[in-house]
This record gives sequence, structure tokens and C-alpha cells, in this order.
Amino acid sequence: MVDGDPATAVIPIGTHGTLVVPADRTAAFDGETLSLARLLCDDAEAALDRTEREATLREQGETLRQANEELGRLTHVTDIMRSVTQAIVRADSREGITSTVCEQLAAADPYRFAWIGEVVDGEIEPEAWSGIPESYLGELDVSVEADDSAAARSARTGELAVDRALLEDRDADRRTDALSWNYQSVAAVPLAHRGRRYGVLCVYADRADAFGERERAVLCELGETIGYALDAMETRNAVASDGVTELRLRIRDPEFAPQRLADEGCRIEHRGLVPRSDGTSRWFVTAAGVTPERMDELVAGVDRIETARSIVEADALYELTIRPPTRGEKPCLFDETVEHGGGSDR
Repeated sequence: MVDGDPATAVIPIGTHGTLVVPADRTAAFDGETLSLARLLCDDAEAALDRTEREATLREQGETLRQANEELGRLTHVTDIMRSVTQAIVRADSREGITSTVCEQLAAADPYRFAWIGEVVDGEIEPEAWSGIPESYLGELDVSVEADDSAAARSARTGELAVDRALLEDRDADRRTDALSWNYQSVAAVPLAHRGRRYGVLCVYADRADAFGERERAVLCELGETIGYALDAMETRNAVASDGVTELRLRIRDPEFAPQRLADEGCRIEHRGLVPRSDGTSRWFVTAAGVTPERMDELVAGVDRIETARSIVEADALYELTIRPPTRGEKPCLFDETVEHGGGSDR
């Protein structure tokens, strides 16, 4: 439109603003001039719309790329945890558990190295490691109360702790170590069970912000499994030191999960029972001659079993998720076993 004296042309450019052109005299804005100005504004609007769409598409593409990358890392990490869990189930000593965990994690692509430390007299002393020389760990001096590292915080609070960008850490020694050993972030995972703490697992990655929310949840679950395995190992060793008593039970309850599976023609062998913080339990069994597809069919009819997944198909090793009893529901042997700290003998 043309407004005022001297005349001013004001032409909208879609949602991107307006073109304002002042002139010395009204005659400067004849019909042809205004038509040309409107055409130029239409062209500008189309170009700006296209630029805006392309920017939105780039943002969406980057978001999708990051989501796919995170999903890929999470899938890879989950596969690693399955492998670690399998090794823990088979380990027959504390040293076997801790060294196997470190070896498996250090060999995994997302991580640089890993170590497990035990708290002794207020200090974290490394007891197992992989991917890093012993000389590096020998220089560590981690006080649970005085230090502010992820390992110390985790040991102090009993919760997972993460240092996200060690190359930017305010502590010069930490920056130097991170640069020297090519890592940028670390996650420290508490190892505990039934109120007893068994140390801290520290996992290092070569990039900043390596440990996303879902990956931290997987690591916490691994920490629970390691804590339970170490507790069970202590219990077995204590029992073995006073001799071993073998107890055989005959269970006739048709609703008992193992009995239900046996009734379906599935011969299972108990390998471990690991309680989780949410009340469920992870039951590890071998079922020779049963395919993963058949196992899914078998557990579909067992009320207390929520999920089943194959850990090592060649060895017929499965992990079954057992839900806790609901209010008013009759408890089963699983509940008594977990309550009294049992379930790991094979």
C-alpha cells in the first residue's frame, strides 16, 4: 500500500516481515512500480520459505541422526551387557567375576578401559582392571570422603556418578590424565546387594557425554547383577567352609513356574536368580533343545514370568524375568529364595 506524504510503500513478505520503501513524492509509486515491488516481495517470500524449510529439514535430519546413533550405541551396549552377564553367571570366584567384567567392557568398542575398586579404610583400591596399565592405577589416590571424582561420589552415595567432560575439568591432574590416556568421560557404578557394598565399577569412554540416560540405566542394572553375584559368591564360600548340604525338594504345585515349564516338556537347569531393585528377579536357566521361539511360547502361559530372552543360543542359556507377587497372591519358592539370599547355586 502507499501511505503518507511523502509517500511510503509498505508491502508484506509473508510471515517474514514487510518491505517499507519511503519516496520523495507520491508519483514515485505508480502501478507498474508497485507491481514490480510486489513481485520482488513474492520472490523473496518464496526464497525465505524455502530456506526455512531446508533449515527445518536439516534440524530434523540431525535429530534423527543423533537418535539413530544413540539407538545404535544402546543396542551395542545392551549386547555387551548380555555378554558380561553370561560371563558372571559362569564365574566361580570373586576374582573371576571382577576380572571378567573389566575384560568384557574394555574390549567393547564404546569404551576405553574399565576397573573395579574395593573400599578399604576409606580408600578405593583397584582390584581388577583391563585396557589400562597397572602403573596408571597405582598412581590413583581416591579418598571416598575427600575426593570429588566419579568413583568417590559413587562409593560415597551408593548411586551411579558420571563425569561428562574431563578435558574441561577444573582439576588439572584429571585433565592431564584424560588427555594422556585418551578418554573424556567416565561412569562409576556402585556394586551392592542387600545393603552391602562391594565396591565401584568405573568405565571410561573416549568422547564427552558418552553415557546417556538409557545407557546409565543399563549400567545400573549391570551393577546390581555384579553386586548380587559377589554377595552370592560370599555366601557360597561361607557355606562351603563349613561343609555343603544338598537339599532336594519335590514340588507339586502346578502353578510353580518351573513345574509349569516341566509340564510343557521343557527340561531346565537353574543357573542363577538375581533380584532387581524394582522387585522383579532375573532367573537364568539352561534349557537344552529349546529354541528361543519355543521358549517364548512356553513362558507365555506362565503367569509369574514376564519375559524371556536368549543369552547364548548355542549353550541354551536364557534369562527369564520373574515379577513379584501381587497383593493377595500366593508367594512361591522364588520369593522365599530371594528373601533369604539364595538362588545363585548351580
